[in-house]
Amino acid sequence: MKLFNLLLFALSTTLLAAQSEKFTHTDLPYTTVSNINGYIHVIGEDRADISVELMNVESKEDVKLVREEYEDGLYVYVQLPDHQVTINAQDHSINQQWKNNDCSIKIGSFHYDILLRVPKHTHLNLSTLNDGEIDVKNITGELSVNNLNRSINLSQVSQLIYAHALNGDIDVDFTSNPEKEMYIHSLNGEVTLNMPDELHAEIAFSSFNGDLYTNFDDIRSSKPEIKKNDSDDGFKISIGKEDLYVIGKGGPKITIETFNGDAIVKEKN
Repeated sequence: MKLFNLLLFALSTTLLAAQSEKFTHTDLPYTTVSNINGYIHVIGEDRADISVELMNVESKEDVKLVREEYEDGLYVYVQLPDHQVTINAQDHSINQQWKNNDCSIKIGSFHYDILLRVPKHTHLNLSTLNDGEIDVKNITGELSVNNLNRSINLSQVSQLIYAHALNGDIDVDFTSNPEKEMYIHSLNGEVTLNMPDELHAEIAFSSFNGDLYTNFDDIRSSKPEIKKNDSDDGFKISIGKEDLYVIGKGGPKITIETFNGDAIVKEKN
């Protein structure tokens, strides 16, 4: 299917402050947002379209906000001069790369806050780099979330697949037991998972300076994963480095990795 632009929203080189723009799209199964400087806030609602609102727009640079529909997804991203953007429709991702790995624009010279109101069933792939958190509320679709320098807050969600916050905390409030495996990572932040009272899952935890805490009574240690690889001397056996635990009857594997932060898996009050 031909890739086409619905809109190319360009800012002039003069300073724009406290701007607000709002656009509407038809309902699509997947929505991908790639911000650079600013927050992303997504609210799931009983609605049949997708609302994209730009808030607190500030820029001294030739920065463009692009919205594209491609196959079964909506793609929203910030584009800079000498900035190459590639859309991957197979995994519904956006790859941003500076040409020759040289960024001629100072990251702090522009700012976009993006607010989306989407149907609750929408699958989301969200990322931002600086100067803003990622907040998601009331989504039943699958979530992949990446925030480099701030926190991730997900409330009333059920299908988290991936969450990464290099220098921020990750807080997730689940409405139901997870149905698929998930991977959660924070280098310098804390991970908190608020789970249903009858959780059935396997927890794989690893950290350099962090500990795992839980208030679930029905938890027990699981046997470490043993991997066998062929070699000239027979099978080479290696044991996984993660601490493995089973909660309840067991279920999808939740992998949590930190470097300096604790992980808390707790029953919701």
